Parts: sequence; C-alpha cells; structure tokens
Amino acid sequence: MNLNIMERYTLKQAETEAESITDSLKQQYPEKKGSFTKEQYDEAEKKEAEEIYKTAMGTIMDLALYAKIPGAKEIWEHLADEGFSQKVAGKPHLLELRYKMSEKVIKESAETDGVKQAVEIASGFTPHALELVKNAGILNKYIESDFPINANKKQAIMKKLFPELPIDFVPGNIFEEETWVRIEDKLNEGPVAIFTEGFILYTTEAERDQLAKYIKSILEKHGGYFLFEDSMRYHPELNNPNFKTFLARLSQVSQREMNAITQEKMKQEWEDRGFEVERVPENLPLVSEKELPATNDELDVTRKYFQMWKLSLSKKLL
Repeated sequence: MNLNIMERYTLKQAETEAESITDSLKQQYPEKKGSFTKEQYDEAEKKEAEEIYKTAMGTIMDLALYAKIPGAKEIWEHLADEGFSQKVAGKPHLLELRYKMSEKVIKESAETDGVKQAVEIASGFTPHALELVKNAGILNKYIESDFPINANKKQAIMKKLFPELPIDFVPGNIFEEETWVRIEDKLNEGPVAIFTEGFILYTTEAERDQLAKYIKSILEKHGGYFLFEDSMRYHPELNNPNFKTFLARLSQVSQREMNAITQEKMKQEWEDRGFEVERVPENLPLVSEKELPATNDELDVTRKYFQMWKLSLSKKLL
C-alpha cells in the first residue's frame, strides 16, 4: 500500500479536523503537555487514514462475501492482493442493511422528487453506482469523494471492471471547502442526493458542523437530501452489550471517541444547523440473514429501533 499518494494536512487542518487526533497524541506523548509538532500531527493523521483504508477494505469484503451485492465480489477480488486479513469487519448484516437502505431512499427520491444525481462521500469501494446508474438506471450523474488513498485505487478498479460507468471521482478531504467546490463543478442542475455510509458514526460534533456548512451550500443551489444510516452509537437507550463492545473496538481501532449520542441530541444538532429531519424505518430483507443466522437476534433489534436519517433544508431557509 503506497501511502505517498494520500493527502497530507497542515497543522491547522489536523487540529481542526479531529479532536480525537489531539487526544491520541496526548496519550502517546504525555510529556509534551498538549504541544505537538506538525510531524507528529501528520503521523497521527497518516495512521488514522490507514485505519480508514482498512475499514473500507473490510466493508467491501463483507458486502461481497455475505451480502452478495452486485459488483462487490469483483471489486473485492481486485483488492485481495493488498494483504488484507480474511476477517470480517464485524457486522455484515448492518453493512448490508445500510447499503440497501441508501439505495431504497435514493430510488424513492428519484420517483417522488426527480433526483437524478448523487454524491457519495467517504465512498470507499462500494459499487452503488453500478446499481443506481446502470442496473436500475435512475441516475445520470454520480460523483464519489474520498481520501486519495481510497479514491485513486477505486477509480482504477472501476475503470477496469466497469468502464461504461460514468463516475466522477473527487479525491480529497470532505472537511475542506476546496473539495466541495470541485464537487459542485461536476453537478448538473436539479436536486441531488448526498449520502454516506459508515462515516458520520466516527465524526465529532465540530466535524458535523463543518460538513453541514458545505452540504447546505449544495442543497441551497440544487435542492435534494443528505442521507446517512442510523448507528448503534445513537441508541444508548438500548443498553445492548454487543453494541457497547463493538463501539469500544471501533474507538480503539480508529483512535476516535465513540461516546454515545442520543437520538434526541442528534436530531437537535441537525435542526440547529438548518435541516429538517425525516426518519425512514430500516426494515429490508437481507441476504446475510441466511449467510450469518447467528446475527439475526441483533438484526431484529436493529430493524425495530434504527431509522435512516434523511435531511433536507429547513423550509424556513427556503
């Protein structure tokens, strides 16, 4: 894996992007008493990007092996030479549920609101474009943005496997305005579905504030929605030991605080940022139910309590 292609951040960018990086450095260098060099920040960011890369690899593996998502197997086979462990990411049923819910909501938005284009942020190696652009034929513009370490490799793979797919790739940091300017340049007129999977889960409140600013700018010009999946992090009321264990592992691997956020707190956050919040029940049948029946008890809990987050601009802003 060549990390030289990944984006490097300035000290200022690293400080503002993730509070967790500073917390990690405090633990690693307690003698520094909160004062770190640019090189130390860069190294912390590099390490975090490596974990993001591994998470993306785990996601496409689970979608290929357990969810049987069209195109996922082909992509995974091209990534197999990366030396990634043959260990599942941990929750294939949740990955499949969020994946299929994203497509369900986007397809419904195409029918009801004329959405013909999508922007997938932190897109990893998912083959959503294959279904939404080619198989279902509901979108005519598809844009993906992720760290260069993911986006550049994904672009090469998709060009080889599915050369007919018209995907626009925008490598970059989605917490920076420059990335969103390049995304905006590629959009057509009309409403857009901006969506992400397995990303909001890791963000801090400050990062969500920053992201909301850029998404609002796009939706003010085009209309449409911002979509992301529900998460066990947003359901502390369930008091599920499996959820707690998994969140603790994610926190350790990602070096990010994964403290619980209530549904009410999350909803209020987005409303305060100028969005209307619609919740869509996550109740789809899954292939992984048969592939991994041991997870079905947890899946039943997920279906009962989880709802997709579908955000639009507040009518007060329109």
